[in-house]
Amino acid sequence: MTQGDSPAKEGQAAKLSAENSPANSWQSIIGLLNHNLITWKKNYVPPFLVQKIFSQTFQYINVQLFNSLLLEQEYCTFNMGKEVKEGLNEFDSWCSQATEEFVGSSWEELKPTRQAVVLLVSELKSTITYDDLTTNLCPVLSTQQLYRICTLCNNEDHNNHKVSSEFFPKSVLKLNVCGGSLCSFHFCYLYIKKPQAGI
Repeated sequence: MTQGDSPAKEGQAAKLSAENSPANSWQSIIGLLNHNLITWKKNYVPPFLVQKIFSQTFQYINVQLFNSLLLEQEYCTFNMGKEVKEGLNEFDSWCSQATEEFVGSSWEELKPTRQAVVLLVSELKSTITYDDLTTNLCPVLSTQQLYRICTLCNNEDHNNHKVSSEFFPKSVLKLNVCGGSLCSFHFCYLYIKKPQAGI
């Protein structure tokens, strides 16, 4: 506390910091999901319609989270990956409690972000082979998406948090064979899918 700061100001600053913490943000989202679910149940909204709404909601959350990882280097780190993983665990628990009758396969909408986080929180990235990364850890992510994430990860200070050196030449080779480009990062981003007609 600097000279002239009152205990009241310090307490207010601590309160604001707690309110803006990642854990509090996740809980706020969970609270909104619960509120909507309770409201729809009370009003006898058909479960299939509730599933569609939650599926679109989770898709939007996935797009926002995943694109943030690709856009900002400060988000594409081991520590941030741990924070996002904790939030995803909250979502997973909520889906189990809400039951499949109402959430359907909404959890699957978060798969791209979930797989990206698995990579971010891997403590020994340098030991992960190209094949293991693309086949087992992150099969739903494109080569461009993985290249972008791995490039940002490689700017971390800790050597164990950097991906294997074999990844980059192999990914470039695959993109050349498939006619892709590493420069077109807009192809890495996810977009909201339009709901099917009649739903």
